[in-house]
Amino acid sequence: MSKAFELIRHNDLIDATLLHFAAMEFISSSYRNSAAVLSLVRVTYYKDFQLGHALRCAAYFSATLRSLEWPADVAQNWVVGALLHDIGKLQMSQSIQQPNMHDLTEQQRMKDEFVKPEHVQNGINIAEFVGSLTQETIEIIEQHHERLDGSGYPTGQKLTDLNDGVRLFCIIDEFDRMTRVGDNGKPYGVLQAFRRMLQLEKQFDFELLQRFIKCIGVYPPGTLVKLSSGKVGLVLDRGISSVHPNVKVIYNDKMGHHVEAKNLDLSNNPSEVISGLFYGNKIGIFAENYL
Repeated sequence: MSKAFELIRHNDLIDATLLHFAAMEFISSSYRNSAAVLSLVRVTYYKDFQLGHALRCAAYFSATLRSLEWPADVAQNWVVGALLHDIGKLQMSQSIQQPNMHDLTEQQRMKDEFVKPEHVQNGINIAEFVGSLTQETIEIIEQHHERLDGSGYPTGQKLTDLNDGVRLFCIIDEFDRMTRVGDNGKPYGVLQAFRRMLQLEKQFDFELLQRFIKCIGVYPPGTLVKLSSGKVGLVLDRGISSVHPNVKVIYNDKMGHHVEAKNLDLSNNPSEVISGLFYGNKIGIFAENYL
């Protein structure tokens, strides 16, 4: 993907066949163990924001399609669309390509939002140049900013006229934007993003949004959480309840030291409840070191 993105940035041709093979490997891994894939893409630091955004969206998409019992061969073309949905930004300014840059001013963000709709047409042009992309992939590139109530772009087409694949991906794309860039460069927490999207019920398919939340969980895999006992755990998967996931206990915040790693199913341990998120990077504890 990194190589493909660099080729697009330099107006070179990419091999769509290789992307389809990559998508199938991605889907195969996700269908075997979606929690592991979600953990890896969520906690990995990507210097190229567009690469990270594409991989996270593809992972969310693949995991949710699995939970909806879409066959892997049907999901393939949709996931390729997730990987390529923002390719139109790759030939635009760096502030649009890398919206998490710390030195972006509010004025620059406002200017970028004004011109950003152009990336959809750019993406369509690139897709036509690449050729051999499927209709499902093209639809994701074309329609991922449309909204249920017609408030989206570029056509203002009502999402009720579009298929489930596009409607689901619109949710996923916005969720990752909220939790990584947010508004004015201030990302939302996962819970905040879910609440905000539920408030925007006219824009998104409510049933699919609920299914996405159920699939990803209130505390997605890869999240560090603090338990009522003071222990810190890494969420492994949502288990049977999104608020009582399976975690790997790795640290005791009260004692200020690491503990022997142990998997814990919170649904079977009523005395241990999640009291909040744990921001371990402040003390050198990074989730990726414990996967």
